[in-house]
Amino acid sequence: QELAAQFNVQGIPTVVGFRGGAPVDQFTGALPENAIRQWLDQLLPSEADRVVEQARDAAIAGNSETAERLFSAVLEQQPGHQEAGTGLAALQIATGRHEEAMILLGKLAVTDEVERLQSAARLTASRGSDLNEIKQRLEAAPEDDSVRIELALALAGKAEYEPALDQLLTVVRTRGEAKEGARKAMLDIFDVLGDGHPLTTTYRRQLASALF
Repeated sequence: QELAAQFNVQGIPTVVGFRGGAPVDQFTGALPENAIRQWLDQLLPSEADRVVEQARDAAIAGNSETAERLFSAVLEQQPGHQEAGTGLAALQIATGRHEEAMILLGKLAVTDEVERLQSAARLTASRGSDLNEIKQRLEAAPEDDSVRIELALALAGKAEYEPALDQLLTVVRTRGEAKEGARKAMLDIFDVLGDGHPLTTTYRRQLASALF
């Protein structure tokens, strides 16, 4: 009964197709053999899917050039291929091509992975900023929320997320014109860290308190 409820079984037979351990499609009722074969073909990995797996293996092995070439080849044939798009965008972000990544991600269907990569692209765009120079400007103008956000983004770009969140929370609490920008930057960090990260849990609660 639990499985029937989980898969919304309303008739017999109910057939569920899994890919990678997750259900991806299902049908109810008896179908002719040709229809079942077509349905199975949709579940099996395509040639493009196999190339994407090769690209991922290359990326894991540290061969970014080969991975990028393979991802790009798939996208030339299937511009909307989700896995190839997110894979290539991740490589672009890692090599500092944030604008290219944002353009590519903007062409894909919106998913949690796409939103996470968009957040990562926005944050890492400030990776090369001079922290000392920004800190000096903030010391000279501690009330300048725009500089404080700039410092927070530079810290986040270097994966110093906790001090970055502290700076952004300070801006949110001032309730000035920069509050919304600081709030969005905090959400970007939460996306990159993931919902289960302790910093996400702690600062999401503090953000809610500061807003309301």
